[in-house]
Amino acid sequence: MDRTNIIEQLSIPCDLVVLDEVDSTNDTLKRLGIQKDTRQLTMPLVVIAESQSAGKGRLGRTWTSPRGGVYLSLLVCLRVPGERLGALSLVVACAIRKALCELVSANFSPADSSLVRLGIKWPNDIVARQGDRSGKLVGILIETGNSPEQVVIGVGINVLRSGDDAGGADGRAFYLSDIATGVSRETAAAYVINEIAAYLLCWEEHSFSFKPFKAEYMQHLTLKNEEVIVRHIDGSIIAQGVVQGIDDQGHLLVLDPSSGNGAQSITAGDVTLRDI
Repeated sequence: MDRTNIIEQLSIPCDLVVLDEVDSTNDTLKRLGIQKDTRQLTMPLVVIAESQSAGKGRLGRTWTSPRGGVYLSLLVCLRVPGERLGALSLVVACAIRKALCELVSANFSPADSSLVRLGIKWPNDIVARQGDRSGKLVGILIETGNSPEQVVIGVGINVLRSGDDAGGADGRAFYLSDIATGVSRETAAAYVINEIAAYLLCWEEHSFSFKPFKAEYMQHLTLKNEEVIVRHIDGSIIAQGVVQGIDDQGHLLVLDPSSGNGAQSITAGDVTLRDI
């Protein structure tokens, strides 16, 4: 990827490092953070890689990272109260969804006339739907950095479909090139960095409250009114029922009508549609 091209499209100053293959951009960024005095970080430190050999997803999953995607991580310093930090991934999801919608709208023509919609699968997967087909477009992984104030925001975007993935991997992957022509990875990276920075600034200005973002998130929540099962990483069931939405902290609200206890508030877990 062309570092100069990316920098020219950024609306904020950025300490940007572009590399070839890394194990994981999050881990690479943490190592770079140790080498720099980032306690008073005034602009994001960003790592972008052409590919990852050990990309990471939520809940310990692997994020497959072939060439043709955008794999980036941002290191920022945020003094977020502990009880509000969980909303960060939802705020970032709103930012990335908006960035990609603007990217497609402003720069590219749809590949066909089918309606394309970008939504958010709680908590922070960006999914695309085109006609009867849907799939994951973006994965987000938030981790702590090397100090209490440091936060690492990892983003993996499927941009260009590789030649050996004509069917979409396991059928659940979606690519920007599926829904738009003329996709530039540099432009996609710049749009995402710009929007994340803007949303984080807004979040900080509102004392890290999720309330200003709740309506936007709810509008694009893909699982609302769906029957779901929420599981721990070990597969055990946390909750099952109908998704009511989210609360002011960004927790998922799942109602099991048979329980008579009202909606259950879920802070973390793997959500899948329930077979009924």
